[in-house]
Amino acid sequence: MPSHTEQDPPLPWSAFLDELDQAISEPIELHCIGGFVVSLLYGLPRPTGDVDYVAAIPRYRTEELEQLAGRGSKLAAKYKVHLQHVTVATMPEDYESRLKEMFPGRLKKLKILAPDAYDLVLSKLERNSPKDQGMSNISQSSPAGSQDPAGPIRKRITPKT
Repeated sequence: MPSHTEQDPPLPWSAFLDELDQAISEPIELHCIGGFVVSLLYGLPRPTGDVDYVAAIPRYRTEELEQLAGRGSKLAAKYKVHLQHVTVATMPEDYESRLKEMFPGRLKKLKILAPDAYDLVLSKLERNSPKDQGMSNISQSSPAGSQDPAGPIRKRITPKT
């Protein structure tokens, strides 16, 4: 098992991802969104019990991922977290060119990628869920190159007082 660094996910995520990495049959790239990315990449308080992903590459490995680590799997029962393939999400054009690797060098076969803060916010606009309200106020978000790349997301999830 890899040694712990500041880039490592906390438990139970680290153990869950390590075991999944060992179990998959070939390299897989996951394009992740949701609370997992918001909390672990951008450091914002958004507890979650799943890793939402919009794409698995190669795509034909989605079924394997769901069997190994989806809701109801042995890994999900063991760690109380799971993978969730999100089929209703619209990602911004060319988002793939702006993906950032989470936990680089930690996993051997599994590569966890996340959109930049702006793409993550934009992916929520079309959904128009009550928990995503306030997203239209992104005009006040951090400009590119800002010291706070999570600004657009922070504005979205910070409770108004």
